[in-house]
Amino acid sequence: MQTHSFLARGILAAAGLILAAETHAALNYADGDLLLVPWDGRLTLLTETGPLDVDPGTIAVLPRGVRFSVLLRDPVARGWLAETYGRHFELPERGAVGANGLADARHFLAPHAWFEDRIAPGYRVTVKHGGSLYEKTQDHSAYDVVAWYGNHLPFVYDLMDFSPVMSGRFDHIDPSVHTVLHAGLDEPGVSALDFVFFAPRWDASEHTFPPPYFHRNVVTEINGIIADPSLDPSGPFAVGGTFLTPGSTPHGVRAPAVERALAAGDTPTRTHEASRWFQFESALPLHLTSWARRARIADWTARWGSYRSHFVRE
Repeated sequence: MQTHSFLARGILAAAGLILAAETHAALNYADGDLLLVPWDGRLTLLTETGPLDVDPGTIAVLPRGVRFSVLLRDPVARGWLAETYGRHFELPERGAVGANGLADARHFLAPHAWFEDRIAPGYRVTVKHGGSLYEKTQDHSAYDVVAWYGNHLPFVYDLMDFSPVMSGRFDHIDPSVHTVLHAGLDEPGVSALDFVFFAPRWDASEHTFPPPYFHRNVVTEINGIIADPSLDPSGPFAVGGTFLTPGSTPHGVRAPAVERALAAGDTPTRTHEASRWFQFESALPLHLTSWARRARIADWTARWGSYRSHFVRE
């Protein structure tokens, strides 16, 4: 059976993942592919196939079995890390969208070949295999690969290269039109993990409620905020924050957003140019760690707001 988990050194961190690295150590995740989404601080991923710079606003994918180190280019770096078991990440089928829109393969960048011929006594290599960690030491750098070929390699993607497909004549288009990467399951139409990005955009529809309507689905949604200068400080959201909607749980927008949308009617709206929201979406059940349960916002319900009835009684 395929499984799926979100890891941050064993912790799903509601405020983001703090990464650190050593110059004499390398990691090898043999169980699954890693998807890294930073929101604060710049990183360089040193890999067997070459280095990759990863900054807030970009994402990186490290396929299973590839050794890597995380080098900090700022004093602190924070973000989200997802690990998916089973199938690899791939571009979603565009279907009726056609050739243009969403993510294009040409914007995903692989590293240039690079090697390090360095003697390093006590160099640590940590391997995650079968859910357990194993460690060994060697006397040289793990990055002594001189050349490579094939397509099992890490890559980075600038999220501002994503082109959303959104406006409609009526109803609200499914969030799948924001999917950047997809790791599927054997059952058609569901996934171990979809990575969804809500880019700056125009939202324009006719004869409908412009924000996403309240709904339930069988997937678990983990939402994160990379950047958004327009956030209401009195609301529950903050840059670097994370909120989770379990499967089959009704959800929608905040109560103040409902009132604003009803007052605005069909007027097109424009999200802030610096807004960067994303979503991990999985059809598999997830479990929170005890740390994540303790990290929740105590007054979430009050900051979300209360809804009033819109039934008309005569």
